[in-house]
Amino acid sequence: MLDRRTFLRTAGAAGVALLAGPAALSACAGDPQALQGPLRPVQYGTPAGPASVLLSWFAIADRLGYFAEEGVESTVKAVPAPLPLVQAGKLQASVQTPAELLPFLAQNPASDLMVVWTSVPRPFLWTVVPATSTVRDFSELKGKTLACLGPGGLWWFIDAMCTQSGLRPGDVKKAVVPAGAALVAAFRKGEIDAGIYPDAQVVQANEQLRGDPIGPLRVLPIPASLQKTGGTTNILKRSTLEKNGDFYAGYLRALVKGFTFLNANVPAGISIHLDAFPTLRQPNESRRQTIDRLAKELQPRLDVSGPPDWATEKHPWGWTYKENLSGWEEIIPVLAGKKLDLAKLYTNELVSRAHDFEAAEIVKAARAHPVE
Repeated sequence: MLDRRTFLRTAGAAGVALLAGPAALSACAGDPQALQGPLRPVQYGTPAGPASVLLSWFAIADRLGYFAEEGVESTVKAVPAPLPLVQAGKLQASVQTPAELLPFLAQNPASDLMVVWTSVPRPFLWTVVPATSTVRDFSELKGKTLACLGPGGLWWFIDAMCTQSGLRPGDVKKAVVPAGAALVAAFRKGEIDAGIYPDAQVVQANEQLRGDPIGPLRVLPIPASLQKTGGTTNILKRSTLEKNGDFYAGYLRALVKGFTFLNANVPAGISIHLDAFPTLRQPNESRRQTIDRLAKELQPRLDVSGPPDWATEKHPWGWTYKENLSGWEEIIPVLAGKKLDLAKLYTNELVSRAHDFEAAEIVKAARAHPVE
């Protein structure tokens, strides 16, 4: 687990520049856009959508001028299934879990999509049951109803959980239930036995279940073979990487700066994100209450975003470990009917270049940044 203290220790503790926003950045180093010339667009597809606090480093990188400094005009789009669009060249990049990417590649052997960055090297999907449930292991869900957000990577992951828990795909009944109030109501009514949702959405549900006998929801263990699989990966076409590697290294560098800022001062980072997406603030909620609520939702994802505890060698944020994909080596043939050469599906060549900046300056700027 990479807590903020560990992250800051690796990032450095000293620095000189204070970046309070694009104007301050321009004052310190000249206008980034003027230095780089016209900005090149990068459209990034994600099922979560741009307003999600789980992507707050995008807003930070945009608002503090990190993207412009690298000559990038970044747009985050809500796309339920981004992989076909990246393959067709209609999106430049996307985020996707191995549970979605690997079956897609198995079924589309001509695809040249590859992993260039792993922002979350551990699973962040939580299988949960009510506190009153007698279920203690995923294998005990045979014949029971498991709620989830819908088809796609989540269903692949459920089937993978089945195969690694002594069950067959289909032994668990899938029910599509939106996160939030609908999920809480389904648990209360006994319409579902369990649910599998991203960590932040479980945190949201537990907030609504305060004082309820069925809360907080209890997390079931992940099968050992899946505990090292990557949670979130960034996808590019191999041909795009070959033609524009330097540009995308800069694009990722802007994101690393945003992530460094966020880890150094989570409330300040969320405050910047809230400026970009003010509708995240709920009725009768103060700005500080909104920031605190979003911080609770974000923290579990930050906890699994650093170098994993199981890694024998620690690498910078974004590194793809072979274990992130190899956990699927025996699963993909079962689920998709084909084998994959996993070693050819990822590269770490952009990671070191993306970290080529003075992290201590970003850390100092974040610590000095006002929260509200």
